[in-house]
Amino acid sequence: MSVVAGPDGLDAAVAAAGRFTRAEPHGLPLDSRVLLQSYVPGEEFSADTVVHEGVPYPLPVVRKDTTAGTYRVETGHSCPAGLDPRTVRAVQDTAARAALAVGVRNGIAHTEVKVPPGGEPVVIETGARLPGDNICEIVEAATGVSEAVAYLQAVTGRLPHIAPTREEAAALRFLLPDRAGVVEDVLIPDVPGTHSHIDIRPGQRVPAPADSSGRVGHVVARAASVDEARRLAGRVIADSLVKVS
Repeated sequence: MSVVAGPDGLDAAVAAAGRFTRAEPHGLPLDSRVLLQSYVPGEEFSADTVVHEGVPYPLPVVRKDTTAGTYRVETGHSCPAGLDPRTVRAVQDTAARAALAVGVRNGIAHTEVKVPPGGEPVVIETGARLPGDNICEIVEAATGVSEAVAYLQAVTGRLPHIAPTREEAAALRFLLPDRAGVVEDVLIPDVPGTHSHIDIRPGQRVPAPADSSGRVGHVVARAASVDEARRLAGRVIADSLVKVS
């Protein structure tokens, strides 16, 4: 995905999207058609919805962080989302309507939305699946809600358990390289209140940070407040090292 500021950049954007013919790491063939959609300004969020016998049950809203510029690469997530209660409900209601609109009746849907300044949530995409990017982990760390358990409950005919059992916060930050190349060294410091994982190790090639395949690793921080969790995860990433040749 790339952001096009005007007609002059359209050909290059279509060509860039067309380079991806298979979904990694599974190698599934991708549709060769390119989708164009109008740009929606504002902050990004994800909201999952578990559906049981056609009734939607909202799960916690998660804030997304991305890079700016042409490629909006996700740099992290945090829960709670730091929104006022009215906006949280608006995001959850929008996600629930999206889940029902695509036909989810017993299962779960992962919906991504943007909230324009002064506007209502706009659906960017929705899919009948659990979220990736360790979102389930940070939701459970912050609220005690297990999205996987709620999903299994819904598809086995039971009411999903979605009531929070704790009020804490969690934040995740991805470690990205500054360019493509072969990774020479990776270091993520061990800091209390955090844990990390390295996905691409020395000797492996890493692509430029234009999409999620360029992630070298990630760090998850837990704290009493979302601001503290975000600060802690950001500090660990700032002190991390990725050397690429």
